[in-house]
Amino acid sequence: MPQLNPAPWFWTLIIIWSALLIMWTKLTNYETTNPINPNHHQIFPPNNPWAWPW
Repeated sequence: MPQLNPAPWFWTLIIIWSALLIMWTKLTNYETTNPINPNHHQIFPPNNPWAWPW
């Protein structure tokens, strides 16, 4: 059995973690649910390229 290269496992964990992070932000609706500041969603304008597409 050949020795496994740890690099693919590293990138696989990064991809899984990124997918979970995106799912968490989508489920919690992070842009619009801030009870402390009701205008928190205005930090993410529609023309912001770094904002989530949903």
